[in-house]
Amino acid sequence: MSFDFVPGEEVILQAKLRKNAWMKHRRVTCGLKCCSGGVYLGPLTMLGYCLFGGSCRQEEVDSFELVLTNKNIYCRQMLYKYGVCCQTSGTITIPLEKIQDVQVISDWMGDCCGIVEQKGDVYQLHVQTAAMGGFAPELVVFCLEDIRDFKKKVIEARNALKSGGQPASQGKGPDQNAQVQQMLATANQEQLARILTLLERQSQDPTPTAPTN
Repeated sequence: MSFDFVPGEEVILQAKLRKNAWMKHRRVTCGLKCCSGGVYLGPLTMLGYCLFGGSCRQEEVDSFELVLTNKNIYCRQMLYKYGVCCQTSGTITIPLEKIQDVQVISDWMGDCCGIVEQKGDVYQLHVQTAAMGGFAPELVVFCLEDIRDFKKKVIEARNALKSGGQPASQGKGPDQNAQVQQMLATANQEQLARILTLLERQSQDPTPTAPTN
């Protein structure tokens, strides 16, 4: 990983692309872009894609980095605009505290072009932040491995950050219940009688009463 993490940042998950699905996805999208080149440029770009597209797709897969930490999401990838030329590289950092929604999406392209194994399977991850004003997602990732698990981990990390690093359900109730159960299990008959007497007094008088030895 080549990201510059801030102090106190810990990696939770590093995701990967599903290579075969990515190849199919890019074959479709790059093919459409080649066809949009017109009568002269279209066939030329399509020929270049057929000759060099495989190696370019491998470079795209190898360059992909998607890392979830306890503070941010980092994503970096190199892409070829027409499948074989006009290479661009981009890096995005999304603070967890700014994330409003995380969605996993399926569409007709995934179903009709064989990108997914079964129709209706999700293959797009959309991350929406407050900075985008509720419109286009700030981050879109295609063909991610274990996409539902990544979404779950992002939401858990965001919620943990908002609650000060502790799960929202954490509290003292379960520990106190365990202590009471252990005390009752180890108490003798005389101690149990005292406990019952104390509980009866507390039910009659809301003011706490200290037990007597």
